[in-house]
Amino acid sequence: MKAQLGEITKKMEESLEPLLLRYQSFSPSEQLIINGLGVLIVIVLVFVLIWMPVYQWKNEKQALYQRQQELVAWINTKAPLVAGRGAREGQLPRGQTLQSVIARDAQRVKIQLQRTEPRGQNLRVWVNEVPFDNLMTWLLALEKRFGIATEDVSIEHKPAQEGSVKATIEFTAG
Repeated sequence: MKAQLGEITKKMEESLEPLLLRYQSFSPSEQLIINGLGVLIVIVLVFVLIWMPVYQWKNEKQALYQRQQELVAWINTKAPLVAGRGAREGQLPRGQTLQSVIARDAQRVKIQLQRTEPRGQNLRVWVNEVPFDNLMTWLLALEKRFGIATEDVSIEHKPAQEGSVKATIEFTAG
């Protein structure tokens, strides 16, 4: 490893030697100008390659945060409306289980259930890569049409696709 590093260093010195000799042949004032241009180039490269991407990333994250804050505010304004609905408006069809109704309705709205797990009277469901708006619309429809309430919801943002989420939901029949 040291031998390879020494060999690379030697080749670099050999290739830079003509440039160093040329630099030393310039007058001190010309060398000062060259040094100043070198510093300017380094500053521009730092700005273009480091500062600008970091600044753009920060702006994108701030915009995303703002959109999420607006979504939270919207959800908070709609929560009383949603809470007022629920089991009074719908109920499970006779002879059908909570699991069968949820599975059939998920197929209807093209939401693929990754996994389901009965938990007493409740049903836990895992959903992977679904648009957030579609998921919320589906949850509201389940509650309105069948009186199926959500006991617990855990939602994670999927960075692979904008607006896509991964969710774990625990349902209960009203």
